[in-house]
Amino acid sequence: MANKNISFELKSTLNGHNGAVTALAVATTKADTLVSGSRDKTLMTWKIDTNSEAQPEIIAPTKSLHGHSHFISDLVLSNDGQFAISSSWDHTLRLWDLTKMESVRRFVGHESDVMSVAFSADNTKILSSGRDKTIKLWNTLGKCVASVKTDSHSEWVSCVRFVPNAKGNKFVSAGWDNQVKTWTLDQSCKLESTITHHTGFINTIAFSPDGSIMATAGKDGNIAFWTLNNGTGLYEFLYDVAVNCQVYQIVFAENPEQYTLLAATELGVVAIKDKEIVGFMKTSGCMSICLSATKDIIFTGHVDNKIRMWKVGIASSVHA
Repeated sequence: MANKNISFELKSTLNGHNGAVTALAVATTKADTLVSGSRDKTLMTWKIDTNSEAQPEIIAPTKSLHGHSHFISDLVLSNDGQFAISSSWDHTLRLWDLTKMESVRRFVGHESDVMSVAFSADNTKILSSGRDKTIKLWNTLGKCVASVKTDSHSEWVSCVRFVPNAKGNKFVSAGWDNQVKTWTLDQSCKLESTITHHTGFINTIAFSPDGSIMATAGKDGNIAFWTLNNGTGLYEFLYDVAVNCQVYQIVFAENPEQYTLLAATELGVVAIKDKEIVGFMKTSGCMSICLSATKDIIFTGHVDNKIRMWKVGIASSVHA
């Protein structure tokens, strides 16, 4: 492992869920709002002070949101932080009004567990995917606009994500068939390309803020990096970084010049920069991760039912 230059300082441990924390999201317009989803079938909202110097700091959830009848698998917020959409193993999606703190719409159409959900940048399109091997496109009223199965994955579709800066017209999917697929949205979902690279099922996809770099990861313990070919609009393979354990979720830090990637893995939190592992924090199985609105704090969700808040910094003399 390379010399580390990124450190993780535990700021707080958040207790409230009674199951593994599988999804986390922060409102970019509300620096103090965190939403979490869990295998206890609930969502929770938290009021967070990321600038507090108290350590450890005790933080309690502001509200527990009930509606799903099975595990929460994924969670995303609208750009204004007013709404959340969750996916669940109960075969549905739910739209939550975070001002009223209640479920206002239920999306029904999948024939099995829903594994992933995504919100377009303009908050008008919703994607979902699941164990029924389909990808579905929805409007915000809960109507299924398109359902893709013929060109979809041959196994469970584990992740769908819109491509940043593509005006909601491009998205990427990944599955348990070890494949990544790129798509264009017009009146339906049109398959652009199928990428075969990983040797195990894929759990997660992330994009750099400008959409020029994509990362994919999962069971095989390799995080693959891809670059956008502006000539074709398709992604081309750059390199792998081996973390040698299952990766559950990944996120890019916001600095477009550094492309630092943070990964939630079964062994802990990993930071990657310039093709090398530059930070590692061993902690109980880490299933989910997100950046704070201030970008210098990360939240991680764990199999021990806890959420941990970390200050991310530079360590000048830490060695592997």
